[in-house]
Amino acid sequence: MAIVERVRKRDGIRTYYIDFRDKKGRKGRRVRELAGTTRKQAKDLLTLRLGEVRAGTYVNPRDVEDNRGPTFDEFAKRFLRDHPGERRSNHYPTVVKRILPYFEGMPIRDISRADLDRLRVRLLTETVPKLRRPLSTTSVLKILRTLHRVLKMAVRWGVLERNPAAEMEKPPAGRPKTRFLTPEEFRSVEAVALDWLRPILLMAVATGMRLKEVVSLRWEDLDRNAGVIHVSEDTKTGRRTVPMSETVRQILARQVRHVLSPMVFVKADGSDYTSEAARTWISQATKRAMLKAGIEDASFHTLRHTAAAWMVQEGATLFEVQNVLGHSTPAMTQRYGHLQPDHLKKAIGALDRKLSTSKRRSTSKKASE
Repeated sequence: MAIVERVRKRDGIRTYYIDFRDKKGRKGRRVRELAGTTRKQAKDLLTLRLGEVRAGTYVNPRDVEDNRGPTFDEFAKRFLRDHPGERRSNHYPTVVKRILPYFEGMPIRDISRADLDRLRVRLLTETVPKLRRPLSTTSVLKILRTLHRVLKMAVRWGVLERNPAAEMEKPPAGRPKTRFLTPEEFRSVEAVALDWLRPILLMAVATGMRLKEVVSLRWEDLDRNAGVIHVSEDTKTGRRTVPMSETVRQILARQVRHVLSPMVFVKADGSDYTSEAARTWISQATKRAMLKAGIEDASFHTLRHTAAAWMVQEGATLFEVQNVLGHSTPAMTQRYGHLQPDHLKKAIGALDRKLSTSKRRSTSKKASE
């Protein structure tokens, strides 16, 4: 126990510190605390602190700091590791990486609604160097939804008492891009695609599977007797099955099973395409093939839209398309609803028939009177 006198060099002011030990550990931890500018202030504070230590009510500031919980970036690592379900893509890691600069080093418990409002404004107004413009409202919406999910899991796991993003204002959802290829466009892409890429493209458009789902396909996922593919990716809707069409059977019949890999699609040396780098390579090769075919506004994911659009155009219901694609909600599939004019005509026709029936009954009733 001691009172220490110090003179600050920058301004010559005399200050006093107190030294004492708390009850943490066998000998207690040494604590030094600024006590004021007079010895009496230091003496009074030391008496107070020693009384708190004896009574067991003293709280060491270091313990308060420790009790503030993890920082946002520390919890983000846990979220990416422990979030339930294997992610079907690198969506969460990519978006969380974009959020980190705004909250890195900040205790997650200190994030307030005001912080989230400031983030929303910055995302909508600040120019992104690579884009030379602010993010689109759709991109901002994805970031805010991911942040909401991270904070929601913090509540579920007992790190936070409430979610500060529970009532966060979000920009309106933009119109989803539903560009899809015509059969002629796809055939032109298929014609100029590299030999190793061609079956991957055809599998994507013949099943509606995502790129990661296609390249993660194992021979053991194929049930030829039942005529289905068990999609190995765990999504919000869980594992799903996709029926094998004749086109799919032909693709699989032409694939040579490599002795060094359980994957359906592999390189000549047996290595697969499941890594992020390999998937990026496929995406870039697809883009080049599309540009060579004269298609500038499409990507590998366009093939998934294409599969959905073709199913709807051939009379499949949105419910059926939802189950084939593995959409978690009907709203995700509804974007293809405008491709069902015949179904809408049937619906309007039902109203017409109802009105005609009602009119005949009314006419008959008047005639009988």
